[in-house]
Amino acid sequence: MTGVTEYAVMADECTDINTHEVVSVCTRFIANGAVIEMFIGCWPVKSTAAVDVRDCILRALKSVGLDPGHMVSVAFDGAANMSGKKGGVQALLKHSPI
Repeated sequence: MTGVTEYAVMADECTDINTHEVVSVCTRFIANGAVIEMFIGCWPVKSTAAVDVRDCILRALKSVGLDPGHMVSVAFDGAANMSGKKGGVQALLKHSPI
């Protein structure tokens, strides 16, 4: 995704029909004055622990050439493992070395 400097991330985890835990990741950015939302993909995770979900999101971003250092916003559902202020994915992304 060449040329994207700042972007937002939207992610959610769920259990698929085969009872595998998966994380879906989307991004939102502005290109040529238009807001673009792009589905990046859906990946299995070994657990829904915040650190595993965070690592999955970072791998997803890097797989499409997005620098995690340019992430300006994250959006999740209200699950504690996603939005927890101390140990949730949101907090881990904010304080992760990039």
